[in-house]
Parts: sequence; structure tokens; C-alpha cells
Amino acid sequence: MTSVLLTVGSLDSRDGGPSRSVAALGRALNAEGHRANVVTCGAPASAAAAPTVRVVSYGAFGGRALRAVHSAPFRAALMEQAEAHKAELVHDNGVWLQTNHASARAARDLSLPLVVSPRGMLEPWSLRHRAWKKRIAWPVFQRNDLRGASLLHATSDLEAASLRALGLGVPIAVVPNGVDLPATRPRETKIDTAERIVLFLSRIHPKKGLLDLVAAWAALRPSGWRVIVAGPDEDGHAARVAGAAAAAGVGGAFSFVGEVGPDAAAELWQRASLFVLPSHSENFGIAVAESLARAVPVVTTTATPWAALSEWQCGWCVEPEPAALADALREALALSDEQRQAMGERGRAEVQARFAWPSVARQMAEVYRWVLDGGSPPSSVMLP
Repeated sequence: MTSVLLTVGSLDSRDGGPSRSVAALGRALNAEGHRANVVTCGAPASAAAAPTVRVVSYGAFGGRALRAVHSAPFRAALMEQAEAHKAELVHDNGVWLQTNHASARAARDLSLPLVVSPRGMLEPWSLRHRAWKKRIAWPVFQRNDLRGASLLHATSDLEAASLRALGLGVPIAVVPNGVDLPATRPRETKIDTAERIVLFLSRIHPKKGLLDLVAAWAALRPSGWRVIVAGPDEDGHAARVAGAAAAAGVGGAFSFVGEVGPDAAAELWQRASLFVLPSHSENFGIAVAESLARAVPVVTTTATPWAALSEWQCGWCVEPEPAALADALREALALSDEQRQAMGERGRAEVQARFAWPSVARQMAEVYRWVLDGGSPPSSVMLP
């Protein structure tokens, strides 16, 4: 059994994939007989109630700016929990925030190994986004914190390559995110109307490529199809996308439904004939795996680690630009409902075999034990 503290700046769903994957990893580790606890900032009630994971929040500081400056209470809570649970290892998630720096400092003060999951925040696109802040943080604390880690965790080979390019001299483990598969296969829905649904369900953020999707849709103008855009809006980007769709003359084909809860998300996936994630940067792209788990085929880009979609015959992975997206969408929309359903079923089988949480938790636990005990590294670990 390994006792690990999982640290993350936020479990708010508006902050992207780690808000779900960190707590889910904790639950999966505990289900495998380990002891995992989460230390975070202002955790929402839904996260605190997650079974088998104790979420310790150091205060209800709701905004990113406040999380950035209130790192001292976070560090104190982390050190208290480490001692209370006899933690052997700290596994921090994300970079750039002062809470990440606090996790690194606490691990050093407690003489505990530190594992860091950058969660896509060191990908080239992310480094260019708001680059001036990162150019300040990198030499001040972030580079040294990463160099002082015992191991970096990447969720894909694509992310691992980006981490190696930074030359930090730290081992890198490639362990994917896990996916909660629905208990049963989605019911087969016979569509009675002429309208089919293409679903986007993720953060509405510039890196997600929605403006490219608008341009691709404007090039195709398919009849009988609607794009539903669901997810939390970041910095008013949804209005920019809606404005672009209206200017291109396809505003009527796009529906913006905002952030949705789990039940509403499941209903959207149930209605969808196709899922699209036209991102410019993803370390994993959990929404792709979640869509496949629900037997919905996917169109995504080579800026995500999903090139195998074509090999698995369950989707398309194309260059992140409008013309390539239009070509993939043209092919996908031309298929029959039965052909798309068969693609989705193949995708579900692949996800079940590769990304089920019990398997992912065992891989991560194996990495933790290597960090703690040494010896021959697991096959998932690349040495510097």
C-alpha cells in the first residue's frame, strides 16, 4: 500500500480536465488498496463528497488570482495532511500557480518525493498563451521546482515529447488518464427527425479550436445537422465564437448551452451522432475518451494524442485547421447512422481495454513504488 497526497489548485469544473481526473485518480487508487487524499483550494461540495477520497480545502478562495497569492495556507494544509496520513509521496497537478510552488516546497521540507503532472500546461501552445506571465514564473520558481521533482507524469507520448524537449533531466512516466465507462452501453436511439447532432463538450477556450470549427462548418453548410457547444465559458470566448458563426452565416446551426452537469452531459452524448474536439493543444483530451466510452465517434486534431482513431476505425484525427476539419466532417456526416454507430462501438471497446480506471491506477501505483524503492523502472518510465 502506498500513501499519497494528490495536490491541485482547483477541483472546479471550469478549470478543465484535472478538476475531474485528480479526484478520479484518488478514488481509483483507494479502490486498489492504496491511500490517497486530495489537498486543494475551495473545493466544491460535489468534489468533497466524492466517495473514498477525502478532499481537504484550505479555504473558499474562488478566483484564480486569489489562489495564486494565498499559497501559505495551502502549504500548511498540505504539511498537516502529510503528517496525519503518513504520506510517502506528494503528487502535484498543474504548473505556474503559487499553489504548485507551495506543493514543491512542502515536499522538500518534508523530505518526500515529488511527482508532477503538468496536465498539458507545458505544451507549446500553452507556453505561448499569456507567455509573459510564464516567462516570469519559469526562472523564479517553476524550472527549479520541476528539476527538483523525482518524476514528471505525462498522460501521452505527445506530452512526454514536449517535456523531454525542456531538458529538465527528470524521469518521465507516461500513464494515461482513466475513463469512467457507463455501466451499460448507451441505448440504441433511432433518430426520428431529420436533424443530427455534432457535439462539442469541453471548456470554451481559444485553444479548443472552435473558430476553426465555425470556418469548417461554413465551408460545408450541411443540411439536417446542428452543432451543440456545451461547457464553461472562459473570458467570454463563447460570444466570440457565436459572433463568428453569425458573421459566416451559420449562426442558426450552432446552439450554445453553457456548462452542463453530469446528467445533462450524458443526455447530450446520448443524442450525439458525432463528437468534435478541434483543439490546438491537448495533453490527453479526456472528452475524446469519454465520447468513445459512450460509443460516439470523434473528429479531433493532430494537436491531441489521438492519432490512433483512424487505426481503431472509430474517428478522424486531422491537422488543426479549417480545411482539414471540413474534409473530416464531410466524410463523417456522409456516413449512415449505422456506420457511425459501428465506429462508436469500436471506440468503446478500445477505451475499455486501454483506459479503464483500475488499470490506470495500477500503472500509477507501480510508478510510485519505483520512485520510492528504486530498482528497474516500469515500462512506462523514460529515464533522462
